[in-house]
Amino acid sequence: MTGYRTRGAAGYLEVSKSFLDKAAAAGKGPAYRKAGRVRIYDQPDLDAYKRSTRVEPKSEQAANEKVDTT
Repeated sequence: MTGYRTRGAAGYLEVSKSFLDKAAAAGKGPAYRKAGRVRIYDQPDLDAYKRSTRVEPKSEQAANEKVDTT
């Protein structure tokens, strides 16, 4: 299992280190574990976070919604 420190996790997620710092302080963002004062993010948790924050384009959302003709 691959573990990333905050800066590496930010690079993997294509966000800033500051974003992850703020998300962790707010209790949001990807799951992590502590090793002393260091946050360690496991790759499966980062992948799950990426999937959970995915936004589909409007055209795909409309195609996936049922059309009510009544």
